[in-house]
Amino acid sequence: MQDFEFHEPTRTIFGRDALDQLSKVLLQLRVHSILAVSGVTYPEELGIQAKVTAVCDEQGIDLIWSDEVRPNPRLELVHQLVDTAREHNVDLVIAVGGGSSIDTAKTIALGVPYEHDVWDFFQRKAVPVTALPIGVISTIPGSGSEQSDCAVIQEGRNKVFFENPLILPNFTIINPEFSRSVPTVYQSSAIADMTAHLLEVYATDEAPVDVTDRLIEASFTSVLHIWSQGDPRPTGRRCSLRTAYALGSNA
Repeated sequence: MQDFEFHEPTRTIFGRDALDQLSKVLLQLRVHSILAVSGVTYPEELGIQAKVTAVCDEQGIDLIWSDEVRPNPRLELVHQLVDTAREHNVDLVIAVGGGSSIDTAKTIALGVPYEHDVWDFFQRKAVPVTALPIGVISTIPGSGSEQSDCAVIQEGRNKVFFENPLILPNFTIINPEFSRSVPTVYQSSAIADMTAHLLEVYATDEAPVDVTDRLIEASFTSVLHIWSQGDPRPTGRRCSLRTAYALGSNA
């Protein structure tokens, strides 16, 4: 048996109209300046960038948007965006996308209030005492980073993870429709990522773990069943996929 403390501070807003809640969330956080990080094209194509911009304009919030995130996010970009966030007195970092954008946002949030190199945390040379708030607008499942306290960043050839409750997102907005247009090859990769993460948690020599095992098994079989049905674009399948993984990854 393992001793544990369960605390789920991430507010998850789920549904087709989930992004409409962003205005209320930002008012509650009393935000003045936001740095949004994403990859290219899809935030604009999905209407996310326009929606976030309109909300910020309405509330008089400064918005800085970087679309430079690429798969396997790099430390160099984090360093650049930490400087940008400091220059603009950013008080919220929003990730738009999947795991790479989210992990980039988490690391920026750690780096802004830290007077040295944020890489110190990943090398276990220092322990953070504070971080900026983090928000997520999730467009594809897979890594589970939208609800986790972990970030993975690449420096040179090394990919290093860091875990700390300070980088749990304050809120996560999930509209399953946002992943409708994702190419099949990326959706297949996301499914593989999901199943790998679920199996990582499942493969433990701790006992007894009957309850968590059943939760993970249910999520695992649900994910595979949904994918085996073929075309993943119907809304019902997207909702089931996101729900199954969210519950299993928190088991």
